[in-house]
Amino acid sequence: MWESLLEVVLTRLDQGGASVLAHDEVAAFPETEIAALLARGILQETTRFGVAAAAACAVPVQHPSCRYEIGLPELIARIRNDNGLEGLPGRPSGRLVFLGERALSDGCRADVYLSLVNDDPSEFLAVCRKVRPAAPRPVVMLVPTPVGLSPLEVQWLAGWRIMVAPLLHYVTAARWTLPWERILESGVRGVSADPDRDAYCRVITRSGLRRLTKDQYQALLRSREDFDLFIDGMSREARCREGRGAPRVSRLTPKELGILADYLEAARPLRPRATRTGSRCLSSESACRLFEAARRKVDVKLGRYAYRAFRLHRNPTDRRLKAYEFAPPAELTYCLILPV
Repeated sequence: MWESLLEVVLTRLDQGGASVLAHDEVAAFPETEIAALLARGILQETTRFGVAAAAACAVPVQHPSCRYEIGLPELIARIRNDNGLEGLPGRPSGRLVFLGERALSDGCRADVYLSLVNDDPSEFLAVCRKVRPAAPRPVVMLVPTPVGLSPLEVQWLAGWRIMVAPLLHYVTAARWTLPWERILESGVRGVSADPDRDAYCRVITRSGLRRLTKDQYQALLRSREDFDLFIDGMSREARCREGRGAPRVSRLTPKELGILADYLEAARPLRPRATRTGSRCLSSESACRLFEAARRKVDVKLGRYAYRAFRLHRNPTDRRLKAYEFAPPAELTYCLILPV
């Protein structure tokens, strides 16, 4: 299943699992790879149960009683030293660690972070939003393994000048030097001003993400009759049309707008409590009620459990874990407008 011991280590960090690997998890890999991780302290022997320390360290795979702990401070030090990162790093006490600054060939500098436990893409995007650069300099977000981002979320990150680099793609047990030019080539050279600076709003349609000036926003409002689903986050007005009839106009609460935006931005199945807005609800039940109230205002009901734009994903073992996905049919036109 695993191609390398390093993949096991990085995956464990990203899943938030136990930081200790059992003997069997380690012994399946070549001793040269084990030795390379032990040499820098990224793996550390933690329990011998009476086995002599010298023997255990010399040939670790021959001692089933050995356990190996992942050394996060040592992993951070390896990344910093092998990649020439400057400045003081943050303390590895949470899910996001500041690693330092990287000097670039064109005279710019990049802030480099390590983000751990990235199993929820919506939470990862919220972390990226917090470190979004205020000055015209890029951010490199190192992650242990790839994060399952939607195309729209990738566009958001590109607009924020945040490059995501999975360590699994670039490092080995013995080599931790990252290909910075390749990672940064998508936007480092000639970094321009914040693309949101002159924008009045953000618009999500079937064709993707756009940023509009105020005049462009006013022009879009005049064309709202062209859309089957039109959500104006500036006024919180929602218009839903079935067929060619007159649209149903509703007023959204801030939370209802928030949870609808979460689904349209994610473009994948999510439980209401797993969204950014739903996570602030008191319970899973209250998050579900919030979503259902919002959905009724913007979608067309087709059956007892079926709606036109939001697809239900049932959980076969626990109905409380059902998820929803914004998956409109190909013929449905929609537009979501959000503040910058």
